[in-house]
Amino acid sequence: MLSLVVNDRTHQVSGETMGDILRLAVGQLNKGQVISRVIVDGKEQAKFTDEEFLSTLTGVTAEVRVECEQVKELILNGLEQEKRFLTELLKEMPAIALGFRKSEAAPAAEKLGVLAEGLKTLVQLLQGVASFFPQANASFRFRGEDLQTHLIRFSKTLEALNKAQTQVDFVMLADVLEYELSEELGRWVELLADLREVVRGSEEP
Repeated sequence: MLSLVVNDRTHQVSGETMGDILRLAVGQLNKGQVISRVIVDGKEQAKFTDEEFLSTLTGVTAEVRVECEQVKELILNGLEQEKRFLTELLKEMPAIALGFRKSEAAPAAEKLGVLAEGLKTLVQLLQGVASFFPQANASFRFRGEDLQTHLIRFSKTLEALNKAQTQVDFVMLADVLEYELSEELGRWVELLADLREVVRGSEEP
């Protein structure tokens, strides 16, 4: 048995894995809430949605503390943070491209890793919008096109980026970053601002 704390209420529960415990936690959430933080014996688990954590055996764990947020507020904050992230990345894109043109690949490649993590967050946010605000997701248009169309275009740009990386073609990589990806990021900065307003005007799930 261990202590599971959800919404400041403590429950004595048992489960073989952390995934079992979090499934029990979900059953204690209030309407419109999602899990935002997980703290195990005083240590925050940044990747509590990863399979590695979920499959971890509870063992001698004494306490799992789960913090929650209203899903609407969480998504609104996430969209704003992602917009800021892409804005800052857009400013750095010429310097990253120049690094590859000069064959200074190490620092430039490090920035690509940051980009990859940011895009993973973007996908998770869009999945959240689709899941919790399906009507807003279905009706949303930016420059006359739906989200799926923008995602398809973005994925093609990322495929070109991946091809250049695989071929270790620094000139092609720099071109994709400086022109194609920069254009896409600029579009998505505006798109996320519009999407955030649509979600803000939607009813709580």
